[in-house]
Amino acid sequence: MASAVCGVNIITHIKHMLYTTLPAYGLALVIYAWLGSVAATNGGISGDTQAILQALHANFELTPVTLLPPLVVFACILLRQPVLPSFFLGILSGALLAVLVQGASLSMVGDALNTGYSADGGIPMVDDMLSRGGLQGMMSTVAVLIAAAVLGAPFKSAGTLDAAVQMLARRHAGRRPVLGGAMALHGTAFLLTGSYYVTFSLLGPLLRPLVTASGSDPKNLSRILEDTGTTLSPLIPWGVTGAFTAATLGVATADFFIYAILCYATILFSLFYVISGLAQGRPITASDASS
Repeated sequence: MASAVCGVNIITHIKHMLYTTLPAYGLALVIYAWLGSVAATNGGISGDTQAILQALHANFELTPVTLLPPLVVFACILLRQPVLPSFFLGILSGALLAVLVQGASLSMVGDALNTGYSADGGIPMVDDMLSRGGLQGMMSTVAVLIAAAVLGAPFKSAGTLDAAVQMLARRHAGRRPVLGGAMALHGTAFLLTGSYYVTFSLLGPLLRPLVTASGSDPKNLSRILEDTGTTLSPLIPWGVTGAFTAATLGVATADFFIYAILCYATILFSLFYVISGLAQGRPITASDASS
């Protein structure tokens, strides 16, 4: 959606996002490896973790084959296939594995798709972690999405965001202040609404002319929208993604916030590129902006 509202090719958009997501991902891996080594030094795997692993191995066939569903979705993305068919193939492959590998019946698969999976392994911590999902389980998330859209409506009708963009246009014309202002404006709007569906659709078209007028490629704006919206969204508990993440994991946002390094590291790298001018693409000329 960010690429569409900014008029950027989706593949160009994805490639440009790698400048922030890959370094952030690498930083997260380094920190996770360090945390793991510290845990190993201080006594190895905890009793709770050991119990979880034993329960999972006792109740499921955990083999490399079980990685097929996410690999199918990832392959479809690489092949530039439409989103809905890609997710359908991922769900279908997961259902087939449930029957062929895990020994589930078709009725069990149907129930899981509708009301979610219900675990009964005898360990409450593991059962709570696994008993979730399904179409019915998404209803609360849909309610949050509707509420976010309703909350975003006053911003649009009152012209608040239009006024903020006009203020930015009057005071700043250079690439750095415009992109930095776009980061601050979109990040603030996203924190208020909790929905990047709202902020993307409202701020993308408003900020694009300002960004191109400053000589910056619109793909920088689409990346900023993602960095201050999509990747940040799991950390906003009143947003759609944050509510879904907390419900799916069964963990409060405040408990996993500090460990979600990728979510806030991308913002830091995005800000670094804005200040340094690196990874911005070639400058846009007047003829490019009008074409």
